[in-house]
Amino acid sequence: MLTLDYMDKKFRLTKSIASKLLETYQLELKKYARVKAGIENSSAFITTNKGRFVIRVYRSLDKGVLWFKQEADFMNYLNSLGIPVPKIIANSKGSLISTFKEKGKVRKYILMEYVDGRHLEPSDIPLIPKVATFQALMHRAALQVEPTGRFKKAPVTKIIKFLSGFKKAHAIPGTFWKQALEIINDLTAQLKKHSIFIDKLPSGPIHLDYDSDNIIIQNFEVKGIIDFDDMVTMPFSVDLANSLHYWSYMNKRKDYKKYLATYLQHYQLKKKLNQKELFYLPLFMRLRNVSIALVLATRNIKGIHPSEPSELLKFDSVLNKLQF
Repeated sequence: MLTLDYMDKKFRLTKSIASKLLETYQLELKKYARVKAGIENSSAFITTNKGRFVIRVYRSLDKGVLWFKQEADFMNYLNSLGIPVPKIIANSKGSLISTFKEKGKVRKYILMEYVDGRHLEPSDIPLIPKVATFQALMHRAALQVEPTGRFKKAPVTKIIKFLSGFKKAHAIPGTFWKQALEIINDLTAQLKKHSIFIDKLPSGPIHLDYDSDNIIIQNFEVKGIIDFDDMVTMPFSVDLANSLHYWSYMNKRKDYKKYLATYLQHYQLKKKLNQKELFYLPLFMRLRNVSIALVLATRNIKGIHPSEPSELLKFDSVLNKLQF
């Protein structure tokens, strides 16, 4: 969510393109089904002569192979630890990242294991302990990753710049934008005030979107954690707050505080949080909340009710009262 790069949003991974790309893996395409979701990539479920996989073409055109290789290496590292992250398959040359030219543009793509199951839903409350446990294990594993290249730590100033971008680009008259700007200004002031402490929080590569569509479940088990496209090195508590926001906002008419307590309890069985991390969780949850509201308000996303961005802004006052 914090990356603003050059993406070819019109690109679609067609059946003919997928068939051609599989030659790099010495595979023959048998069945093809394009994944409808995906902003930063275009993907497809495929069946080949050697089984089922997912093929993904990244839409970003200004990021080099190394950027995507670090993502693939990290995913395979998590997979080696027993965390349910699909393995990235090496091509015939031994590389995890493949490239091809299309209309004069060099595109990067990967092939990964297929994970059977369905996406996590807000009603999957019994799975909270397992979801929280795997997030803690990913954060523990991330502590061992060298902060270089893509994994160089992103300072608080990057978040402030992200908020400022919305502030300048969408200064549109109306009740929604008036409320949004008030929240943005408050969050910006809080981030600046606490930046010296936030920058010292335990950090590492984080998923940044660990919820709903990116968690595959089956038979009450977490079978797959996918889509690390937004991965960036920031405080683990930012990633944790994003997940807590999902469980609270999507269950705002239920006993969500109990769900948050359960999540934190099981997370801390694997990775203990210090007082500063706990203190900043509400602030980071507010940041996630307004970010989603702004994205929904500025993008035409199917299935989203027109009132949803405003409902998210209303939830800010609830989050502002939270304490952990």
